[in-house]
Amino acid sequence: MRTLFASREILSRFPDTKVVFGGDGEVEKNKSLAAELGIADRCEFHGWVAGAEREELFERAAVYCLPSKNEGLPMSVLEAMARGIPTVATPVGGIPQVINDGVNGVLIPVDNHQALAVALSHLLESSELRKEMGSLARKKILSSFDINLLLSEILDIYCNATSGN
Repeated sequence: MRTLFASREILSRFPDTKVVFGGDGEVEKNKSLAAELGIADRCEFHGWVAGAEREELFERAAVYCLPSKNEGLPMSVLEAMARGIPTVATPVGGIPQVINDGVNGVLIPVDNHQALAVALSHLLESSELRKEMGSLARKKILSSFDINLLLSEILDIYCNATSGN
């Protein structure tokens, strides 16, 4: 819900922006709050998204945001970064292992809608910054999560484990 308060600030500064929400959290409650805040007409609530719908939403995204309180290493962050979409997230779980704050994404404190609004505004103000961060995000994913690299590492581990037998 704090994301909606940050969204209100963003939408007042960027009149052509639309905020898109995905996920199966409290969708109806969030729709009601968006209406109370006067921003419902510029918010889309999609619930859980997958497949072609997910791809279409990533295609439209200028910035990806996941202000979670608790995560492991969310696939959606990796997917956004792999697509070169600059990502704003909280430093929970494994997220700080892939997002280098201010370099290939932005980390904000949990439950801080002011910091979220500032981070999103900063990215929305500069297409050059979005492009640079997105490019570095993509490089991070390709260098750390490339399937051939991972298979090679797994094979090395297996070979080293079995060479003593």
